[in-house]
Amino acid sequence: MVHKEHGELDPIHYVIEADDHGVPQSRHRVILFGIRSELAAATPALAESPNSFLLRKLTKKVGLSAALAGLPPLRSRLSKEPDSQEAWIAALRKAPLSLKGWRLPVRSTIEVTMEKLTRRAEKHATFGGPFVPVEVVPGGAMPKNLQDWYLDS
Repeated sequence: MVHKEHGELDPIHYVIEADDHGVPQSRHRVILFGIRSELAAATPALAESPNSFLLRKLTKKVGLSAALAGLPPLRSRLSKEPDSQEAWIAALRKAPLSLKGWRLPVRSTIEVTMEKLTRRAEKHATFGGPFVPVEVVPGGAMPKNLQDWYLDS
């Protein structure tokens, strides 16, 4: 970030693109951070090398498949009706009906995929809990820094 006394301050300097920092989402955030003047004055490194305090962008962005690699399959939960495994599967079976008005050729492919995924989903009764044990394969798709952050034993 450029300080006023050293040059123009552009509002874009305040925007943090989450996916540049290991978050597998394309979200932009503005985070304002301040340091009390007496603490800043007591930290000579702030004045001597302010660039050392900047966030560093990752060279490679983390995709969703890498972020979820090795995590157990979980089912979503219903929000509009009482939740149970049976109600969830019934809602999945009804989902293709939402495509009823579609006239695109891709509709049949989507319906077949939805049915296939519903059959697969029938095997996943759990929606998680406070702690979900995970076996991580060393050298897997999930980057090591994300493993350390996500997978707290």
